[in-house]
Amino acid sequence: MTDDNFVGISRPVEIRRSILEASKYTISNLRAYEEIKDIRNEKFKLMDEFKEEFQEIRKLVAKLKKKLPLNKLGESAKKVKLVKSKPIKKEKELELGDFERELSLLESQVNSMK
Repeated sequence: MTDDNFVGISRPVEIRRSILEASKYTISNLRAYEEIKDIRNEKFKLMDEFKEEFQEIRKLVAKLKKKLPLNKLGESAKKVKLVKSKPIKKEKELELGDFERELSLLESQVNSMK
């Protein structure tokens, strides 16, 4: 024979409601955790793809460096700083004066042909 013991629960509707709410909260947390796991897995896949692409880029850069010409010292070309020189106004003025003289000479020749 089995003895079934029943215990009276006070406010059963409220307890059932709180249990259901806790279950609902747990399920929503499990869904969020699964989404985070999926995102994490996608992140790792993308990181692996990135590493592979980066390694390929490194190989291509190495090949490119081998094919580029070397400078006189036999080293790879380095960045060279450009120094701005002061503009020379006299040369420009002379050039403009020369051009003006030539232009006036050509105009006078054209006028003499008419």
